[in-house]
Order: sequence, then structure tokens, then C-alpha cells
Amino acid sequence: MTRKHCVRSNDGFVRKKSPQERLIICRKYYQGGCACLPLLWIINAIWFYKQAFKVEPYPQQVDIRKYVIRSVIGAFI
Repeated sequence: MTRKHCVRSNDGFVRKKSPQERLIICRKYYQGGCACLPLLWIINAIWFYKQAFKVEPYPQQVDIRKYVIRSVIGAFI
């Protein structure tokens, strides 16, 4: 019997999503951090770091990179 987990690892969870879905998730975590939940900024930066800086370029990557950078700045302020 095998069990499937949605979030087995953060990178696997992110890789399974389309670029548009990644952008939506990243934006929601960033906005949640703006609502005085800086833990979401930390999670956002960790989950989306590879998608923002390490993978082949794709159209939504520019926006994801922007949210990751802002999340890191917000988490450390």
C-alpha cells in the first residue's frame, strides 16, 4: 500500500505545479507575510528559491524572483 503526500518535500511540491500556479502560491505567501505573519515570508523564500534563481528561465520567474527577494527582506526587518 502506498501513500501519496501532497507536500513530501517542498521542492517536489513546487515542481509539480504549473508556472502560473507557482506564481499564485508565491504571491499568496508574500501577501500573507504582509499581514504580519513573517513566518510565511521565510517559507516563501525557502520554497521558491530554486524556482526564482536556479531553474531555466520562464515568464513567471521574474515575478516569483521579486516576491522571493521581498520576502527575504521582510523576514529580516
